[in-house]
Amino acid sequence: DGTIYVCTEDGKLLAIKDGSIAWFYETTPWRPVSSSPIIGPDGNIYFGCDDGKLYRIDQNSHQPVSGWPVTVSTTDVVNNTPLLCADGIIYVADERSLYAYEVDNPSGGPRWQVALSVTAMAGSGHRPRRLSLDNQPSPAVDQYGIIYISADAGIFAIAGRPDGTLAATDWPMLHHDAKHTGRFGAK
Repeated sequence: DGTIYVCTEDGKLLAIKDGSIAWFYETTPWRPVSSSPIIGPDGNIYFGCDDGKLYRIDQNSHQPVSGWPVTVSTTDVVNNTPLLCADGIIYVADERSLYAYEVDNPSGGPRWQVALSVTAMAGSGHRPRRLSLDNQPSPAVDQYGIIYISADAGIFAIAGRPDGTLAATDWPMLHHDAKHTGRFGAK
């Protein structure tokens, strides 16, 4: 409908329509929102927040959907853009792990999580190290349902489920689609 959703460093999700703020949601207590928002098939808006939570805001009430936000981490920020797949799984990362949540049952905790770290090879003399997420890499998915997320030491490729491809919504991941077109040239 021409609404543009933007998250802000002052802790808000803004809905902008016809050049004006139509409505906004503010995190409480205030924390910066470094994530970009994505849109679910029901029109709800998802974003990660520096308070370690993943939010799902109802497009009609402009408030969190029941059972949301979900605490992803009590020690790390969630500053990357979530990824929504066709099978109802939403992926988000904190500074240490990638998490998979069921959209319809987030309070059950993550379905799974995987550490985003590289371990040292035995006898190499190198200590294990954590991969930096300073550049806020966001998960992406390919046509086979394989989830990718980048880090300083390389790229992680995780899972691979035929039903876990990109959700058919107006904006299911960072830069819109697997080609990261941002809907360039869309009419």
